[in-house]
Amino acid sequence: MQNGRIDVATARKITESDFFEWTKKALPQENDVILSRRCNPGETAFVDSKLKCALGQNLVLLRADGELVYPPFLRWLVRSPHWWNQVGTFINVGAVFDSLRCADVPKFRLPIPPLPEQKAIASILGALDDKIELNRRMNETLEAMARALFKSWFVDFDPVRAKMDGRQPPGMSADVAALFPDKLVHVNGELVPEGWKVGRLGDLCRINSNTVRANEVSGMIEYVDIASVSEGRSSGPTAMDFNSAPSRARRKISHGDTIWSCVRPNRRSFLFVHSPPENRIASTGFAVISPNLLTPCYLHYAITTHEFTSYLTNCADGSAYPAVRPDHFSDAELLEPDLQTIEAFDEVVWSFRNQIAVNEGASNILAELRDALLPKLLSGELRVADAEKFIDKQLA
Repeated sequence: MQNGRIDVATARKITESDFFEWTKKALPQENDVILSRRCNPGETAFVDSKLKCALGQNLVLLRADGELVYPPFLRWLVRSPHWWNQVGTFINVGAVFDSLRCADVPKFRLPIPPLPEQKAIASILGALDDKIELNRRMNETLEAMARALFKSWFVDFDPVRAKMDGRQPPGMSADVAALFPDKLVHVNGELVPEGWKVGRLGDLCRINSNTVRANEVSGMIEYVDIASVSEGRSSGPTAMDFNSAPSRARRKISHGDTIWSCVRPNRRSFLFVHSPPENRIASTGFAVISPNLLTPCYLHYAITTHEFTSYLTNCADGSAYPAVRPDHFSDAELLEPDLQTIEAFDEVVWSFRNQIAVNEGASNILAELRDALLPKLLSGELRVADAEKFIDKQLA
């Protein structure tokens, strides 16, 4: 659960028979809210119309019957400052995990506007959230296009195989097609296009090359921690004074870097870095991989394949918190095509990455607007009609 939504990409899959058993007591339906009562107590996410899921451990289902609370409004009520004040009131602090008791949730005291206002508030905030979701889906499509192109050129070798068959590679200009050889040869036991090499990642890029010391930074920073990064996505950095930042805030990151979480690599917590401000610093829990002899986009997609993830997972040490070391990244083998070919790949894919960054920037603005309006609308400080005018002005 993140930012009020459910991401099922890494969710555990169960059988139909297990689903039937698990949902006998509670079957999530549209506009329900799922509440985490442990690990991230108070965190919530709403159930959309297309989601079919069952609740795991330490999750609670909240449902509005429509008499006092309009069902689509519930998702906003449980994200308000009032909600978090009540979470703080009833939280049980434990030695390992903080938690909420199911019996305490009905005791929460929350401001409930009249139903007509609830419907208007849900409509306004929902429209903003729908635009954010649309941008997310667009980015997923762009990401899938980039990965498909990478796989075609550098995994399946489609252009090479087409030329071996005497065909023009489909969807490719003659100039780009000319960059690919027309023969596959064995290199280190693998079939690769003739003239391409298999190199060591540490010889082709820089790893953790820009680590800052405590006396080298002052003032505010944007801190990226492991918890904020999932598969190719980030919930955003945290602004803080460097003097009060965690001691792990030491990795300087730059445009075109890829950051990879060293902890639990099977979770695929990595991110392509696009146009970060000078004061953005990542946790030492990341390996920061910077392009050198390889281009940024080629490097990113080469080290975020499922095969590369399997390599890292097999290298990980530790049972409770399996982790990899920077030398595991350095020792990884990587296909090294000729520079012109990967430059041609980057020329195409940078347009995708740039549009992804534009969409993410727009979504960040929409999210800030949504989160600023939420408490004002719930408290009555801002009237619905005024909120609509304010949104129109901001988005003009």
